[in-house]
Amino acid sequence: MSALFQFSYQKTQLIKYFLSYICKKFLFLKMFSSKFIQFFLQLDRRERQNLKLWVNSPIANAREDVVSLFQYLFSKREITKENTDKRTVFAFVYPQEPYEEQKMRYLMSFATKCLESFFAYFNWQQTPQMEIDKIHYINEKQLNSYCRQQIVEVRHQMKQQPLRNSQHYWHAFQLEVEQYNLSSKNKRNIDFNLQEVSNQLHYFTIAEILKQACIAISIERVSAQSFDFPLLKSCLALVEETPTLKEIPAIYMYFVCYRLSVYGGDDNFEELDALLNHYEAHFTQSEIKDVFIIALNHCIKELNVGKSLYAQHAYRLYLRGLEKGFLLENGMLSRFTFKNIAFIGIKKLKDYDGVLAFIHNYQHYLHDNYREGTVMFNMATLFVEQKRYEKAMPILQTIEFEDVLWNINAKSMLLRMYYEEQEYESLIALCSSFRLYLNRQKELGVYKESYIRLIKYCLKLIKYTGCNKQQKALLLQQAESESNLFEKEWVMEMVGKL
Repeated sequence: MSALFQFSYQKTQLIKYFLSYICKKFLFLKMFSSKFIQFFLQLDRRERQNLKLWVNSPIANAREDVVSLFQYLFSKREITKENTDKRTVFAFVYPQEPYEEQKMRYLMSFATKCLESFFAYFNWQQTPQMEIDKIHYINEKQLNSYCRQQIVEVRHQMKQQPLRNSQHYWHAFQLEVEQYNLSSKNKRNIDFNLQEVSNQLHYFTIAEILKQACIAISIERVSAQSFDFPLLKSCLALVEETPTLKEIPAIYMYFVCYRLSVYGGDDNFEELDALLNHYEAHFTQSEIKDVFIIALNHCIKELNVGKSLYAQHAYRLYLRGLEKGFLLENGMLSRFTFKNIAFIGIKKLKDYDGVLAFIHNYQHYLHDNYREGTVMFNMATLFVEQKRYEKAMPILQTIEFEDVLWNINAKSMLLRMYYEEQEYESLIALCSSFRLYLNRQKELGVYKESYIRLIKYCLKLIKYTGCNKQQKALLLQQAESESNLFEKEWVMEMVGKL
């Protein structure tokens, strides 16, 4: 009986320990994954320095416990799940009090609001909007001479800075409105600036409608959604008919973007390509990135329908995108983008030295989990195209890649090498295992049939070895008529050598 009681007691203690462990892990996770911590983690060094001043300002924050919470976070070299345990943080902020969940929630809520206010203020401080709001306040207070002086200064500042995106014209519109409000006080017979008010408003509106229409097109193409822009046709017609509108960077850049997105065309692409170089300084990096992606997607689309001229355009845009950081997400380069760049350089342009330099220079931007496999796959592709089969084979025979399509490409490269090296037994065995592998894949779509046909032609190449001219011509005709055959050019080249 006592043994049973002892077992029951031990079991109870084990359950308590387990529950305590789970609760602690849950508290770690809950605070670390909270909006407050995730917001805090996005701050760079300069923003953190400014946040310290913000938190300690009585106007921005009047709570000492919020100050203590931020002091705790600022003291950590790295924010982790462990050092954001709620009980640990609570003990630092309220050292003489027992832990209270509700009080901790209130603290995080107040701290989050303080942080959100800082975000709003810090962003506002970086834009002309702050100066315009200041002018509006002075104008409302009837401080006319000071207001007039401020308008002149801000107008000069806006002319000096390079940005000419839609927001520039929005701020210019607001400034002209303040100028009108100042000029019209108790005056009726004066040459008001209403034309400038109208101009800046229309520049902003047309630019923003064209910009959002370009975004809508890109979304419509990958989803079932559709969008209506009632003023779009009028805006397009105005730009077509009004030469002065074509001189506004924010309008003409998106006008050409829209034409390229809807109609395609070499002329539209060349014009957008030139505008990207000419107008880059007039837009924010994120805006230029969006336009850059539209141009790059057009290149890929044209390459997919056989326009080889676009290989050079795509390759150049890819490398420029890397140099400018447009293709990096949180400092990382997608392994698929990496492969696309290498593929164009190897297969389309035969720029072997350039691709080797690209792999060496940019492999460090790949995620640790995929770096080795991605580098090996692209190096193997390069070796195959260079006919350095002694280097390519060991890679492709031993490495299993994360992506199904990469595995299929690897097997198809092995088929090529086995045939050219006359390793027919290995080729026949690979054809059999490759076909089984393809049949197990349920989501390959048209790719499956394309690779199955490659397998069939590899076996036909063995079968037709030593064939007569008539048989060779018939096989060549069959291969040429195939519309869905992977490595079609290689197959026809090998048939020609029979």
